[in-house]
Amino acid sequence: MGGAEGIQAIEAFIEQELGRDPKRYRIADGSGVSVYNYLSPSLLMQVLKYAYARPEIFEPFYASLPIAGVDGTLQHRMKKTTAYRKVRAKTGSVAGVSSLAGYAKAANGDCLAFVIINQNVLKLRDARAFQDRICSLLTRE
Repeated sequence: MGGAEGIQAIEAFIEQELGRDPKRYRIADGSGVSVYNYLSPSLLMQVLKYAYARPEIFEPFYASLPIAGVDGTLQHRMKKTTAYRKVRAKTGSVAGVSSLAGYAKAANGDCLAFVIINQNVLKLRDARAFQDRICSLLTRE
């Protein structure tokens, strides 16, 4: 499936499975790096909850996400916090925006979905530090 076909498939899924109005978001590319992508935190949260409710989707999806302090884009993050190894999430950034979305393992064992989107970011380091603090709060004992 190519670029335009992939975008159409994603839009059809969002409309049919999640009941979201296509006029309320915009997907300009499949990679997520276009500044013309517009998604709300609530839409991303709905996708995370949808996946969680379906083991056939959740298990491979969860396994594909970077682990805090261990690998991927989270390899050097959250190492000395309660979130270490307890967060699996996807990072994202475009000019002025930084995001982190995924799942955190709470102290009681619950799997918590979360979405953090920081806008008007001047220093990416500060946005990431804020996201890491939120993850620490979600996983604290």
